[in-house]
Formats: sequence, C-alpha cells, structure tokens
Amino acid sequence: MTYFRIHTADIAYITQQPRGLFTAIGKLVDAKMLTEEETAEYWKNREYFEKILPVPPFYEQGNPDHATTWFKDTPQGKDIYRQMTFYRAMAKKYGLKLYMSKCQELPGQVIYEDDFQIAVKNQKADAPITVSELGKVEIKEFSQEEDKEYWLSKIKESDWRAAKFLVKLLETGDFYKHCGKSSKVFLLVDGPDLVSFCTYAEKDEIPDTELTPWIGFVYTFPQFRGKRRIGKLIEHIYRLAKSEGKKALYISTDQQGLYENFGCTFKEILKDGNGEDCLIYTLPIEGKDYSAVIGTIVKGKIDRPLGTRHPRHPEMVYPINYGYVSDVFAGDGAEQDVYVFGTDKPIYEYEGKVIAVYHRLNDCEDKWIVSLDGKNYSDQEILEKISFQEQYFMGELYR
Repeated sequence: MTYFRIHTADIAYITQQPRGLFTAIGKLVDAKMLTEEETAEYWKNREYFEKILPVPPFYEQGNPDHATTWFKDTPQGKDIYRQMTFYRAMAKKYGLKLYMSKCQELPGQVIYEDDFQIAVKNQKADAPITVSELGKVEIKEFSQEEDKEYWLSKIKESDWRAAKFLVKLLETGDFYKHCGKSSKVFLLVDGPDLVSFCTYAEKDEIPDTELTPWIGFVYTFPQFRGKRRIGKLIEHIYRLAKSEGKKALYISTDQQGLYENFGCTFKEILKDGNGEDCLIYTLPIEGKDYSAVIGTIVKGKIDRPLGTRHPRHPEMVYPINYGYVSDVFAGDGAEQDVYVFGTDKPIYEYEGKVIAVYHRLNDCEDKWIVSLDGKNYSDQEILEKISFQEQYFMGELYR
C-alpha cells in the first residue's frame, strides 16, 4: 500500500511536519487573504469534505499525539485528491507551493484508520518518503519507474481503444516485439496525475516502410487539453532523436489539422496493417546557427515589465522583463522579442548581451535571451524562468 500527503513547505507547530493543504488554506482564510466569494466557496468546500471525509477523533482533543494524516492510494483516497481542486487553485493563486509526499510503507505508528486515510504518530526517521512538487509537470520514462503498476492504472483510465492496446502490450511483455527493442513510453505527469503519454518507437502501424522513428499512442486526458501539453513530450522526443543523430520523426494519424500545431507537416498517405489509409506527418530535426546573434550587444524597450499581466491571458503574470530589440525584426514581422535577465525589478528600457536564443519548433518566432549584468545564466535558470510562457510551445535553447 502507498500512502500520500498533500502539503506546503511550512512546518506545522503541533506535528512538526509539513503543513497539510486543508490547514494551509484554512490559515489563508483566517488571515482574510481570500476574497468574499473565495471565502464563501471555502466554507462550502469545507462543509462538503467534513461530510464525506471522516475527521479523526483526536483532533477534538487538540491532537495530543502530534499525529499526521496520510491518504491511502486507494480509489477512495485518490478521489478525495481529485476533488481538492478549489484548495489547489487557492494555493496557486496565493503563491503556496504544494508538494506530494509518498511512502510505500507505513510511515509511522498508526493510531487511526478509515477507508480514505491513516493517522500516524512517531513518524519514522528512515521512512522511504519521496517528495515531488505539484503543479510542475515532469516527464518520466515508463521503463525506469519503480511504480509501474500505478502508471499502468493511470493509462487504463483512458477510454481510447489504442490506450487499451498499449496497456496490453506492456502487461504481456510484447511492447518491444511490437514497437522495436529500443522503443520507449513517455509520461507527462503532474504529481500523481497522468497528463499525457506517447511512445517513441522504431516501428508503427505502417508495414513495409523504411520510415523511422515514430511517435505513437499520442494521448492527453480531457481535463488537461487545450494547452498543447503533448507538445512537451514531442519536444522531449525531438531532443532525444536529435542526440541520436536522427533526421526526422514520423507520426501516423487519421486526424487532419492537429499535428500542424506541433511543427509537423503532412508527408503522404500510407496503408496501415488493416489496409486503412493513414495520414503520415513528419517533424524535421534541424540544427540552427545563431553565432551571428549570440554575444552581440542589443538595446530596446520593455513593453511587458516584470509583474505585469499578459494582455490576452490575464492569468499569466510575467516573472521576468519581456520586450523587444529596437529596429530588429523577427519572423512574424514584428520587432524581435527578448527575455531580459539580470534584474528583479520592472524596467522599461534595457541594453545587454544576447547569451542564448530560444527557438520555437512550432512557431515562426525566436526569443533572444539578454543578460544585463553580464552573467552567463545556465540552461536550467533560463528554461525555468521562461517556462511560464514557453510551456505552451515546443522549443530548444541554443547557446
């Protein structure tokens, strides 16, 4: 049995463990940080959860054993997590980073248990607890995961017929026979949630073809659609294929107008193993040369200073100054866009050195990375800072 907690980084006074999500949002309410509408929604949610989720009796006594509660990784426990959307939304809005702690054994001495949860005291110092940040999607390779059964169960939640076939291949051990010995299954996950999945395979459903490698079994769960999440997996596979010296990637589909959004172009129509027509798309793997740009000194205006909101997507707040290079025009016909590093204050003009270029694979724009202070920021620093916007595009960083 696996047990999990959703919590912040703050340490609770009574338990001396990370503060749970319910309590963390309750403290925001106590501090009157929520709007009237949000506060009303909080009490509505709290009343609902107090009806369906048993409250351990020791809380009425002030929690004398300093116990912490852990959800069970059961249908009941996972359903509670899925219903905590309001609490997660409030945490995101008010800047609370959330984490999931998971433990595949009892993390301490159990003093309470019901169908949803356990409560433990004297948490073991050597308990095998893993912690991951929520709201931060990451890519996993299925074959490298310890908890394969869990991720198989998440793939099974798809109502797509091809996903059922993929599960069968994985469960029977026929995946490599069907797709090729070097093939992989990639998962895009957000904590315990499976967002998207696809394969990177030597073979696809098209027989007697020399085309390879293929991106297949491409699926995004309905609740995560609309933000081009699968693009992050395609981007990851693109980089992997490029490192392996591949010249192109291929996708077979019956859908028109979808893969163009991910930088692909239609190639031809081929027959699958059942004699049905398949549309074949290709994604060329290219190398760019920005040596004429990187290292140059540029200057211009900041039209979206740090802390401002995107004009068309007000939920997007700029954590970095974003502007353009004066009198230099990009592929979209507008002045060249820049992300400006080197200050934590909003600015309105800049002059600095181009230290990198972020090339979008599925757009006509490049984004120049400019340093004001001369620091050569790392790839990780750059990608993390610009991900607020670039997460919706596919791209690669050139240095």
